[in-house]
Amino acid sequence: MNSQNELLKQQLIEAISCQNLQEIPKILTLAQLEDETRILKEALVQVEYANFVWFLQEYVGKESYQQAVKDVSTSMTQKLVQGGFKAGVDFNLHSDGRMLASKEANEYLENYQVNSDPTLGINLTGT
Repeated sequence: MNSQNELLKQQLIEAISCQNLQEIPKILTLAQLEDETRILKEALVQVEYANFVWFLQEYVGKESYQQAVKDVSTSMTQKLVQGGFKAGVDFNLHSDGRMLASKEANEYLENYQVNSDPTLGINLTGT
C-alpha cells in the first residue's frame, strides 16, 4: 500500500474508532476508486468489534447489516458442514449471528478464508 493510502487508512481507522460518520465519506473520496474498498477492508479489521458493527450499521444500514450477518452465518455454516463439522457439536450459531466454534472449526474457517478469494464479492462502500 502506498504512503497516501496508508495515511488514509489510518485516518479512516481513527474516524471509525471515534464513530465520526461525517468524516468517513470525506476520507474515502480521497482514495483512488480502485483502492477505496481495499483501504476500507484493511481499516475494518483493525478497529474494535463494537466500532466495526457501528460502522456497518450506520454506513450500509441496519437492514443491510442484518442481511450480511445472515449471509455470512449461512456461508460459514455451509463451509463447516462441507468440511465435516457437525452443528451442535463442533459449532453453534446464535440467533444474533454470533458463532461459537471449536478450535478446529475456527482454524478450518481461518484457513478457508486465507486460501479463498479475498474480495468474495462484498462491496462495503455502497457503490
